[in-house]
Amino acid sequence: MLLQTLGWLFVLLYSVVFIIVIATPMTLANQWVFGGVTVLLLICMGQTTSRRVRLAMVLLTAITSTRYMYWRVTETLVTEGVAETIFSTGLLAAECYAWLVLIISFFQVVRPFERKIVPLPGDTSLWPTVDVYIPTYNESMEVVRDTVLAAQNLDYPSDKLNVYLLDDGKGRNSEHLLHEQVSAI
Repeated sequence: MLLQTLGWLFVLLYSVVFIIVIATPMTLANQWVFGGVTVLLLICMGQTTSRRVRLAMVLLTAITSTRYMYWRVTETLVTEGVAETIFSTGLLAAECYAWLVLIISFFQVVRPFERKIVPLPGDTSLWPTVDVYIPTYNESMEVVRDTVLAAQNLDYPSDKLNVYLLDDGKGRNSEHLLHEQVSAI
């Protein structure tokens, strides 16, 4: 209960700070200082892998990017002529899309899914079969040959490894030559 109350207090405090920082007018010099301090903080915070620091970085970036969007909407829109209005609004729409993608991507960054590495069993007969597909389209035989050889030399049991060469060449001769050279490898 105490933890939940502290969480809501943090959200409330962050929301107040968020609104104040975004809506406070700044001169150009102050804006440069704000941006520079933000960048330095993010660089320093980026040196750690702590989840709390990662969350703080997300919140700081959200404040800074939302402040930029607020400035763009309130200070920089040009609506004096039809062409200027169309181009200014179009650019703003593109920036709003990029901002939305940034904010949505934070949901992936805050809590990344961490998979644990599971070792393969000692008995190789229990290992899964692996298929390697090599798509080609009019590549030179040297490139195809090197790629096929690299795939065949993977560190995996040969009875569990299947290499498929997918030739998308148009001519019948190229397909025949390709299969002939691959089988010679």
